[in-house]
Amino acid sequence: MKYAVPTHVALLRGINVGGNKKIAMAELRECFQRLGFTAVKTVLNSGNVLFSAERMKSAALAQTIEDGIEAQFGMKVAVIVRSRRGIQTILALQPFAKIPVTENTRLYVTFLAEKRAEARAVQLASATADLQILPGTEREGFSVLTISGPKSIDALHYLDRFFGKRSTTRSWATVGKLARDQ
Repeated sequence: MKYAVPTHVALLRGINVGGNKKIAMAELRECFQRLGFTAVKTVLNSGNVLFSAERMKSAALAQTIEDGIEAQFGMKVAVIVRSRRGIQTILALQPFAKIPVTENTRLYVTFLAEKRAEARAVQLASATADLQILPGTEREGFSVLTISGPKSIDALHYLDRFFGKRSTTRSWATVGKLARDQ
């Protein structure tokens, strides 16, 4: 069955970040289409792909995509797949509703490849920024970075250590775009 609108989101870890693992979005769309996916659309330039697929578990879809990317581009890229409905559910949770947001506030969602116990809330601080990890779900972590000086801590480094390398992080604004983009 072919779908006219995307039913899934693939989140690729670490492509087109800092000049590493560069993949053109047009080539990435073609890769997904060759894998048999339909309604393929890339969102931004950082490894977010909307697509439709037959009913398959997210882990099986992720493995298919990882294998396809390695075959086409010759690089290993970790992929996490969520249903569009799942992304919309994350938005509905409103995990940042009680967070005061200023121009120095960054809101993040970390997507985990595997379920785990709910993320505990912690506070990491530096002289120039604070990173707060909020209670999350079994498969997502929520964090807030408040920049308080000219340099910020490497929040993604801390999130990698906290959640592990089988995860990938997106801004709250990107998550909203993934839920709404057609």
